[in-house]
Amino acid sequence: MTRRRDYYEQRMKHQKVESFGYSELRHEESELLKRFPTPDSLITHWRTNNVTWGKRDLRVPIWEMLCSITRWTGEPQSFRCNENRVRMVYEVSDMTEVFRNVYGVEMPQDPFRKRSRELFDLSQSYETSDENLAWFREVFRPEDYELVDYIRSRPYYRNADNSVM
Repeated sequence: MTRRRDYYEQRMKHQKVESFGYSELRHEESELLKRFPTPDSLITHWRTNNVTWGKRDLRVPIWEMLCSITRWTGEPQSFRCNENRVRMVYEVSDMTEVFRNVYGVEMPQDPFRKRSRELFDLSQSYETSDENLAWFREVFRPEDYELVDYIRSRPYYRNADNSVM
């Protein structure tokens, strides 16, 4: 564990503090975020203009956030065939509690080490209208939500208190 921590601390010394190692936004990404400052405004634009992309299309603006999760997990059927390799799944929002309750590991608390949003001069909102959420779930990413719902029903899915759902 110490070697891994030393490795990451060494890497941190070479990262740009302003971006904390995140990639700089491409021009089109910057323009997109200026034009649509909230996820809800962006989804409204996509929904009302019938914008779609292929599941594995790397041309998707800010694709790291918007590509289908099946890009990494495979289609739901493929995931089911390989799920014997999965040991545990949890919500990112529960990560600190999961690490504490499951592994006995305390996560960093200072904003710099935990890569907190507090480091960035951004006002963020994840609020979306019910109409946009339904469209995103049912039209734009139905396979993602099928997979997420399936994973949440499995014994390897954990809550922050380490209980099985």
